[in-house]
Amino acid sequence: MMKEKIEKSGPVQVDPALAKALEKIEEFVENATGAKPTPEELAPALTKYFVLKEILEFVRLSREASQET
Repeated sequence: MMKEKIEKSGPVQVDPALAKALEKIEEFVENATGAKPTPEELAPALTKYFVLKEILEFVRLSREASQET
């Protein structure tokens, strides 16, 4: 898989559903630790292999469930 370098070019538009999910993660960490996580802490956590596999499995199951209905 080719990795591309992402250049900062100004504000990034984030889908509202993704923004809400990130807020929920921030709240969860803040409730557990007493401090909101920084983007620098969240980014590597969200790209860990285990997290990626969990997301993949969730998406697969969601797609299968929607095809059954």
